[in-house]
Amino acid sequence: MLTCLMRSWIRTGTISALCNSVGIAALVTTSLLSSPAMSADRNLGKLAAQTSTSGLPIVRSSILQPNLRVPWSQPVRVIDPFEGESLAVFDQNYFPRSFRNTNSQVKVVSLWKPDSVRVLLAYSGRECAISSRHNFGGLARHSFPFHRRLHASRFGYYPFGYFYDDFPDSICVANNGVQKITELSVKAGDRVFQLQNKNGQFPINPELATALRNAPQNVQLRAIADNGEVVDSAIGQGTVKAWRSIY
Repeated sequence: MLTCLMRSWIRTGTISALCNSVGIAALVTTSLLSSPAMSADRNLGKLAAQTSTSGLPIVRSSILQPNLRVPWSQPVRVIDPFEGESLAVFDQNYFPRSFRNTNSQVKVVSLWKPDSVRVLLAYSGRECAISSRHNFGGLARHSFPFHRRLHASRFGYYPFGYFYDDFPDSICVANNGVQKITELSVKAGDRVFQLQNKNGQFPINPELATALRNAPQNVQLRAIADNGEVVDSAIGQGTVKAWRSIY
């Protein structure tokens, strides 16, 4: 605009109408760009990106445990001191089955991040054994409780002898633990993805991320533990829905 004014003054000694129109347009444009409304519109995208995760629950660790207390099947902010901050969703499924030759409750806990998934396989149960009974004579003693029998009369109770009761002893031992997952497969619809184990985490490539974002409600996991146990587990419908915010 300044150049236009100088050229017009040198040639004619006056300011042309063209320079006036250019100046007015420039002034209006500058005013609009510097107005609070335009500044707010420019920052709207940044503000939306900041507030989209600020209201989510915060979990302070990525470590999975059998008795984990976290918001399940919903987007959360995981702020881990070693792994940094990330959007994520926790999922759990538990069911009874025979595991390690014991009737146990099996729990499959998983943590889904944009670039990886971590899975924990835990089990809890009790192993009970019943003592065997032996008789006197040619057989050895048994392990049942040994009681003294009392004979009742009108004068009171008198020792009469010894006997073994008819109730066998049962000994139960708690059997709890976790298994390391070495192989993991995800079935979304008709497609099966085999994930590679990298230091206890299974990376998620863009193809799998797209499949998870568009996954139907029936998504299955197959986890193989380091002892060879194979466990199939379902992903919760709330987790499948939350994947759309993660992927």
